[in-house]
Amino acid sequence: MKITKLVSVETEVDAHVILEDVVACIGEDTDSKHTISTGLNKVAVFLRAIPADKIAELHPTVCRLMYSFLHEQAKRYERVND
Repeated sequence: MKITKLVSVETEVDAHVILEDVVACIGEDTDSKHTISTGLNKVAVFLRAIPADKIAELHPTVCRLMYSFLHEQAKRYERVND
């Protein structure tokens, strides 16, 4: 007698995605507004989750660079005369 059984296997994998792949994916995505909104939400959740004490442990230069970068990016989302 032969018995066939489907066995599901779960495994963890590392995936390395480069910026060019992300940019290409957004450009090809027919629902890019949703993709962008979802990505921004994930970034926001990640940034909010970083405890203040961990930020305080960062090198001052890293903090200055991140502040400048995030400030610059925030300006891109500012809408004048909405």
